[in-house]
Order: sequence, then structure tokens, then C-alpha cells
Amino acid sequence: MVGGQALDVISEKSGADQNILQEIHRRKTGALIVAAVKSGAMIFNTGKDKIQSLVEYGMNVGQAFQIADDILNVEGDSELMGKGTGSDVALNKVTYPSIFGMETAKKKLAQHIETAVTSLPVSMRGPCRLL
Repeated sequence: MVGGQALDVISEKSGADQNILQEIHRRKTGALIVAAVKSGAMIFNTGKDKIQSLVEYGMNVGQAFQIADDILNVEGDSELMGKGTGSDVALNKVTYPSIFGMETAKKKLAQHIETAVTSLPVSMRGPCRLL
């Protein structure tokens, strides 16, 4: 996660492409969500195949979260979010909308959500289905 944050800070000054952006999100939010879902599964001795599905799920949820955050920073409602919008542009941050445009960013968001859900076996979808 620290490596992702370092890449994020460096990219503000040097610029980044889509590969760097995805690596930042993978190392930061993706890693955090994977750690949460994987550790819970390991505590309950979930099988390796299900843990691998959870890793894929966590990475895609992390990507989706970051893309949604990027989109909201452009067109979100400041009052609803409890924070201002437009800070990514002001800080020259590399974001999905800045690289791909808003329409493609929204498509990528939908793709990551779909991949997250379908990465889980049907038996694991829904509440309390990990065991």
C-alpha cells in the first residue's frame, strides 16, 4: 500500500499513463480490500479456490472504488459526499476521467463491478456464503 501511495505522489509531478494508474489503484485500495476479504476467509479455513476468487473480487472492487471516486471528484455532489469536488484536476492527479474521458471511465467502472461479482462462484454470492 505504501508503494501505491509513493507512485501516486510521484505521478503528480511526472505524469502517468493508464498502466501506472492501475498499478497505483492495485497497490492501494485493491491491496487493502484483498487483505480484508482474504484474511477473513483464511481465519475460517476457506479453501484455496475460494480464496483466489476473493482475491480477484477484492482487486476488482478496489479498482471500481477508485474509478467511482475519480468520477465523483468530477461530477459528484459536494454536499452529499461531504468533501469538495475538482481537487484531482487542481492537484494535476492522473485519474480515469483524465486519461480515458468520463464515458469510458464509467464503462470501466461497470466492467470492474461485473467482474467482481462474477469472479465469485455462485455458491459464494449473497450474504454469509463464504463457508
